[in-house]
Amino acid sequence: MITDFKTDIVNTKSYKSKYSIPFGLFYIASCFYLLFIPSENQILTLKIISLIVILLSAYFLFEVSFIKPKVIGMLKINEKQITISSKETVTITVDELDHIYLKYSDYGSWKTHSIYGNKNYLKITSKNGKKYQLEILIRNEKEKNKLKRITDYFSKKDQFSMTNINNPKTKF
Repeated sequence: MITDFKTDIVNTKSYKSKYSIPFGLFYIASCFYLLFIPSENQILTLKIISLIVILLSAYFLFEVSFIKPKVIGMLKINEKQITISSKETVTITVDELDHIYLKYSDYGSWKTHSIYGNKNYLKITSKNGKKYQLEILIRNEKEKNKLKRITDYFSKKDQFSMTNINNPKTKF
């Protein structure tokens, strides 16, 4: 029985540190101002600005979970071949495959705070030296189990390895 694993290749938005570091400092200062300075000593305009900064921080915190990542292609893996459809379609047969390396963070669900799927990174190396670095989504537990079955097949041939990133809540 051939099991197919299909998923989207995505490109997610990353935040620039030149914006996130000052914004984080404003957030800390706002929390300190609202929580540790007695309310009779607070200035009304600074209080309003602090509340706005805290609300914007909450928005950006939850925005990561609810914005759908940009789909740039499709990945299909089975026991016979790997097909990467992006700008061009590349097919790598099992005989041409050198190694698959997965950086696993988890699958998407409400308890992992990502409804579209968590970012997982897949690095595929062929025997002719070509490397493909992909950012893929694992949407739910069913898809994770499909990927696990296929990677178990490649593990038997010493063509698969993986590592966990971001302390996943579920084991791969």
